[in-house]
Amino acid sequence: MQFATHAPSSASLEAAVAKLEDVLNEENAKLESRVAYEHGPYIIRKNQILRELMMLQKTDDHRSASAAMTERLRGVRQMVNHNHALLGAQVRAMNEITTILTNVALAESADGTYSRNQLGD
Repeated sequence: MQFATHAPSSASLEAAVAKLEDVLNEENAKLESRVAYEHGPYIIRKNQILRELMMLQKTDDHRSASAAMTERLRGVRQMVNHNHALLGAQVRAMNEITTILTNVALAESADGTYSRNQLGD
């Protein structure tokens, strides 16, 4: 089996950037709405796009990006930073909840209900 090889074009870069913008816009909207959603599909899509962009980076084609694409990539960087901040806030909130639940569980066990002496240890 032989695979077609072709040099990436600016259209490839534009397509990858458009996909990244779409996934970031979707995920950021979900995060901002504070609606429960499945993270997995977003992680998979972002990883696939990252692989595409890494492959494009290995070519000389990316060096000929237009001023418009350069500006578009700056916008993508802002979207990625916003996504990072939103995900970070969610992780911090989950850590706080975990700490609260852990403290409640420890307080419950500290009342002697599950002491070693009662269990015959």
